[in-house]
Parts: sequence; C-alpha cells; structure tokens
Amino acid sequence: MSIETISLSETLPENSPVLRLDQACHQLFSDYSRSQWQEWIKTGYVSVNQTTISKPRHKVTPGDIIAAEAKRTDHADWKPEDIPITCCYEDDDLLVINKAEGLICHPGAGIYGGTLVNGLLFHYPELKPLPRAGLIHRLDKDTTGLLIIAKTDPCYHALNEMMRERLINRQYQAIVHGNFISGGTLTTPYGRHPTARIKMAVLARSNREATTHYRVLTRFDGFTHLEVTLDTGRTHQIRVHMAHLRHPILGDSTYGKRCHYPKLPESAQTAITSLKRQALHAQKLQFLHPMSNEPLSFEAPLPADMQTLLDHLPKPDYK
Repeated sequence: MSIETISLSETLPENSPVLRLDQACHQLFSDYSRSQWQEWIKTGYVSVNQTTISKPRHKVTPGDIIAAEAKRTDHADWKPEDIPITCCYEDDDLLVINKAEGLICHPGAGIYGGTLVNGLLFHYPELKPLPRAGLIHRLDKDTTGLLIIAKTDPCYHALNEMMRERLINRQYQAIVHGNFISGGTLTTPYGRHPTARIKMAVLARSNREATTHYRVLTRFDGFTHLEVTLDTGRTHQIRVHMAHLRHPILGDSTYGKRCHYPKLPESAQTAITSLKRQALHAQKLQFLHPMSNEPLSFEAPLPADMQTLLDHLPKPDYK
C-alpha cells in the first residue's frame, strides 16, 4: 500500500462569502469530499496564508490563500477477492449491503486483504476509482448489518455530505447486560482513550460530542434488548456509551467482559456461550436517494446468533 502526496494551493475568490475552512476547501478542490478535507485539516495538512490551521470551522475570507500538502493512502494495490457479499439493494448510483459477522470493512493497520472492500472490488470492479471502493460508513468487524456503498463519484460526495449533516437515519439493535428502567438519550464528550489507543472513551476534555438514543424493546432476566439510534457516528460509539451506562453489550470483549450465568437455563447459557462477538446489529437505514430524492428504507433481519439469544433468554418473574 503506497502513500499519495497531494499538493494544492488556491486563492479564495473576491466574490466569495466568508466560509468555514472545510467548506472553502471543498469548493476550491471539489475532487475531494468535505469529510476528507475535515480529516486533513485536523491532521494539520492545510494552511491559510502560510499558517497551519487545524480547525475545520476556522473562518476564511476572500483573498485568503489556502494550501494543502496532504497525504492519503493510494488504494491502487488493494486486490479484488471473491468474498461473499449480501446485496439488499442496487441501482446505478448506490448499493446497500448486509455485512456479515467477522468482516473488516477495509484494509489498514497491517491488514491488506480479506475485507469488505476487497470483496466489493471483486463483485463491482467499477468501484475501484472511488475512495474505499465507495464505502460511505463503517461497522466494526463483529457488528453485522446494513451499509451504504456509492457507485459513482457524485453519489459518493452527496452521501458523505448527507452523513455529515445527519440526514441518514441508522437504527441498531443491541442486547446488553442489566435491566434498563426506561429508554433515554446520552450525549457525552468523546475521543480516543488516553492510554489504550485501540479503544475509544467518554473524555471530559474532548471537544467532540457523541449522542446516542436508546429505547427498551424487551426486558429479560438480567439483560435488555434495545433499539439504538445515532445522531453522531463515532468509532465504537454504541459500545462505549452502553459501557459508560454500566450496561455493556453482551459479548463485547473490549468494553465489557464475558461472565458465567449459573442461574440461567441451560439453553440460555448455551446461546450466550455460542455468541462469539458483541450482540450488535445495524438493522435499519432510512434516507433520501441523493440523486433522485426518492425515500429509501431498508431493514436487515437479526442474525441467527442474536435471534437465538432472544429466543432463549428468560423473561423476569414479576409475580
């Protein structure tokens, strides 16, 4: 995997309004998405009038010289691989797929193959020119469910903007430890864990927020089945927020812990033991088609391991 160096420089036109830096970059250099520019700005790759700026919200005015010396991964050597993909919807502009358990979304951090992107490049070779083969958002390796993939460059940029503006509704189902009395909303500062760098955390001093809405579907004896909706899409957000509420997701070895449940029926113990991942599934997607403005709605049934859990966990005895 090689690194592509991108050198750009442009003066904001005299007739331009005052803009956020990420907006101005996207207008001046529209080959790259606004989310990509936000990432580059935060990384320190962008300067205004020869001063490095790290805040996407920094205001720029007509006549300002915006320059970027950016680096990004060149995906040209990502290889197509015959990895099964379950497609729920396809048209000329986009795909919606149901990601399987154990599938990493794209190569990186020493992983060069066996990912969803490798599979997409095999089944849809026309996706090769797009960043991450058109992948708009990600799911953790062991989270199942629905993902959107753009098939064209205009659709890719439009979907990224919709994601940034929170115009794509994503609904999950989770099975968590303990019993929630009711649903609610959790908004916290959020960022990378200060010592365990592969983990995320609720951080008091972070300037980034994460908001998670949750609703009780079913209460079991010692567990709760939740519907979860995201306002923000931070890495590991649902898993971190549930652990922060002291209701970690069942099977989450990173933010929770595996336990023994001697008082549960044998069938429930077997279902829990058979679960090899966190019990989290991206069940629903709703959004307007970015090209036709047509309302789209998709739902992926619960995978077998989660459904088996729900079938065998005992209900509480309130008598």
